[in-house]
Amino acid sequence: MRLFLAAVAVVALCSCGKHLYTRDDLDVSLFQHHNNLRWGRLENASLTVTPEMRSAFLNLWAARMQRLELQDMEVAGVVMAKDGESADVVVSVSWIDKSSMTMQQSSMNEHWIRTDDGWQVEKPGEL
Repeated sequence: MRLFLAAVAVVALCSCGKHLYTRDDLDVSLFQHHNNLRWGRLENASLTVTPEMRSAFLNLWAARMQRLELQDMEVAGVVMAKDGESADVVVSVSWIDKSSMTMQQSSMNEHWIRTDDGWQVEKPGEL
């Protein structure tokens, strides 16, 4: 019996990886990412961006924050890939254009992937 339990534990530890994170984990990552963006916590938001995109993400959003003030970000839809390894996400965004002080609204599309470190944005959205 001990040998069986030890074998199960080894298999469980070896199988950790991309399949460790679930669809529910995606929801948590989406909330954290967009909440951090909404409040201008760009460094925190960048933690849910793939490492190779982080620098570009930070530069893009820092420039955007000079021109606009985010008012609301809400996930409008999530379409999971059939294999469960990625998702296309539509986010509804409201912001104030600082130059005209007018309220604007649009949606942006993001592509998220499941990684060994959790769900991460592979393609950040464009406003």
